[in-house]
Amino acid sequence: MSDHWEIIIMMPEGLPAREVVQTTHQVISELDGIIDEDCLLILHDTATESPDVEYVEDSQAALEKLSTWSELGGIEYYMPDGMMTVEYAGPSNSGVVEYIKITIPNLEFFKVDGEESKNRYINLAKVLHSKLQAKRTIMDWNVGLLYTSEPWNQEMNRLKNSEFIGEHLIDIRRIEERSNTGMVA
Repeated sequence: MSDHWEIIIMMPEGLPAREVVQTTHQVISELDGIIDEDCLLILHDTATESPDVEYVEDSQAALEKLSTWSELGGIEYYMPDGMMTVEYAGPSNSGVVEYIKITIPNLEFFKVDGEESKNRYINLAKVLHSKLQAKRTIMDWNVGLLYTSEPWNQEMNRLKNSEFIGEHLIDIRRIEERSNTGMVA
């Protein structure tokens, strides 16, 4: 497995897939990310289908297919400093996204255009966290949380209880005020 930077946006309450995919696409587009014919659409396997990875011919059609696929999946974006993969996950057949993982391969992207590149991805994490009202957004080197693993399930359960464990390079948390006590959770 190659080393890479990851941005993970966690929304344990879930949001509609179409809304999340379109919002994410809009934010990435504003940061000069594009989907072109060299980008791949990667749909997750279902109980009965194992779709092939395919090159994107029409970006809007690919985003629509991704947002309506029962198991969701991922799509590549060409960024000014290299390729980036955006993967969506949530409960099977729900049409809901609870998790976005953005993978930036180790292309020494922080050195390509220095602070501009680093700030692009930090800004991406911050803007998506805000627009999607995520519970937690982290960015770090090889985070390693897989949405199908037990550690992932434990993390989602902790977030539902407003429990935050661990520290990361970027760690944005939504702390909710409890209306009946006036205390911050």
